[in-house]
Amino acid sequence: MRKISVKPILILLIIVFNSRLLAQLPETRLTEASIDSISWQQYLTGDWDGLISTGKLAAENGINFKWLQQRLGYAHFVKGHYYKSTFHYQKALKMDSSDEVNHLYLYYNALNTGHLLSSRYHAGKLSSETIKELHIRSFQPIYSIDAEYSYKRPERFYIENEYRMDAQYRRIGLHSLLGYQLSLYQTVSGFTQDFDIVNSTNQLEYLVLASIQLSSNSTLQAGYRYVGTRSVLEPDTFYTPGHSLNGSFIQTTGRFDLTASVNWLKNDYVTVDQIGLQLGTGFAGAIPVYLTTSIYRLNESGINLTTLEEYTYPHYVFNQTAGFMPFKKTWIEASVTLGDQNYFVGNNGMYLYNSQDPVQLKTGLSLTQYFTPKLALSLHYGLEQKYNDDLDDKYFQHGLTAGIIWKL
Repeated sequence: MRKISVKPILILLIIVFNSRLLAQLPETRLTEASIDSISWQQYLTGDWDGLISTGKLAAENGINFKWLQQRLGYAHFVKGHYYKSTFHYQKALKMDSSDEVNHLYLYYNALNTGHLLSSRYHAGKLSSETIKELHIRSFQPIYSIDAEYSYKRPERFYIENEYRMDAQYRRIGLHSLLGYQLSLYQTVSGFTQDFDIVNSTNQLEYLVLASIQLSSNSTLQAGYRYVGTRSVLEPDTFYTPGHSLNGSFIQTTGRFDLTASVNWLKNDYVTVDQIGLQLGTGFAGAIPVYLTTSIYRLNESGINLTTLEEYTYPHYVFNQTAGFMPFKKTWIEASVTLGDQNYFVGNNGMYLYNSQDPVQLKTGLSLTQYFTPKLALSLHYGLEQKYNDDLDDKYFQHGLTAGIIWKL
């Protein structure tokens, strides 16, 4: 006859008894010791829902201590509630900043919510043994390489009459990690399009972005962009070099990311000042969701090349993005951008929207598939409404973009 162990049964009976007793006790008799005992037993047996309920009861009665916050953080981590887990581990961190457990799970939570530099900030607080075990490197000159190719086609009327031909955009980027709190991203891109039978635009850009993690929740970013535009107006060729500086400050509070950004762009004919405010919020769990709302004010001033008169043009750009992960390795995102987007810098300084005809409305849908932790492919369809000043006409342009990210 097989011998039955009574130890798990006794533990279960103790938990049930203590839980019922705890619920029946008046509030004045609740103590840190009783909460500690119950939460510890729930932690040992993996009763995550019960542990979370105990945590709520403790909060209602003003009971708070480091091990309770760590247990609650782990309970939410196991359930995939990474933002809630972060909340509890941050509370535990305030009670003991030297406890490695807090930094370890804040590292994991930041990775799971897409906050790379925040995760590395906490990685830098881990012991050398843990860093070695997790294969974390403080310096990675090549952390990842990404590339994308985009093909854009205007409406048939514009193609058939050769007013605007197909456009192409190519970009390749390199991401370097220069320490636990500093990263550097560099990218080179090119845009080409033919128009009006014998004329064309060719634009080459170089962008460098440096980011530093000031604290667990604060990030500062600064960047420089060179824009080299070559316009062919038969029989002449015109070169218009331009320079752009941008900066942003990101503050994370719970599930919210608030970003304030500025951008300055100048060439021989125009100067554009841009300020922006973006609010992002994430929800972890069975289906992760992330939403962003952004508003930008642009002030464009320069010389009208047709009338040679000086002008000033203040205007706004609004963006709304919603992304979710319906399957474990598949991310789907939809976005819409409204407003005159000529000389507009978006996506945290990544893209400069500058073409022959300004975009007035843009919407798109993208799908990113994470095949491995190191390889992801993406596909994006975009629809743009553009304005042709020569014809005083609005028209649509379709675009298809394919991209790849490879982490070394």
